[in-house]
Amino acid sequence: MPLIARRSKESATAWKYGDHDPPGLIVLWRLLLRQRERGQLTGAAMLEQVKLALDIAIPANLALASSIEHHFVTLSGDVTQFLNDEQKAEAKTYLRLKLVSVYRDKAQQMAENLSGAEPPVLYWLCWGLDRARAKSFDGLPFEGWEQLAPAILKATRLNPSVMIPQLSLLLVQSSVSGMGRSTDYEFDSELATRLFGRAGNLPEAFDKEEESRWRDTPWVQPVISGLKKLSEASDRPRDRAEP
Repeated sequence: MPLIARRSKESATAWKYGDHDPPGLIVLWRLLLRQRERGQLTGAAMLEQVKLALDIAIPANLALASSIEHHFVTLSGDVTQFLNDEQKAEAKTYLRLKLVSVYRDKAQQMAENLSGAEPPVLYWLCWGLDRARAKSFDGLPFEGWEQLAPAILKATRLNPSVMIPQLSLLLVQSSVSGMGRSTDYEFDSELATRLFGRAGNLPEAFDKEEESRWRDTPWVQPVISGLKKLSEASDRPRDRAEP
């Protein structure tokens, strides 16, 4: 995996913004796809290659890790698949176990390795592209989530410029309006509590942020506003029944 090794040493900042694909990855995808279609590459062999690529990418470049899953695991149904359903499930589980093992105690490294990544990268890595496409957000993102959630909050406090756009997409529901020309975002307090309620103080990660700073990042503003309301509500004294 020489291409993956090279790209893992780069920051996603060096890649063209708006293009989810690290340079050369589409060429690699086409090459491997031809081998798969000709019967020269088995699903089992491809699964091992995906795991090796994730071993390289996850500790170094999370945008790259997300792209590997996108192109080689969660392909759309109208193209030849590299993996069968069982192999796909194994690859997805492998990615998230690796994510937890690498970053549960390395919040600063998480923020550094998301630098330059497009904002949905953390969202895609946590929920998986299949669930994100289907908007299937029941329960927790994956087994072991409770070990990663505190690190995400700590990374946000350490490096808010990188992490707030990433984290905020985990806390909103989106809908398309204007005949598909715009996307609206709404803070989901139930989702936020479910994901981070036991991980620490979620409002604290945003308490120094002003909505005006994020005018060009529309999914951040409703999160800041919603968390302020949650914080204010929790600070109010509760009514007590008279004895």
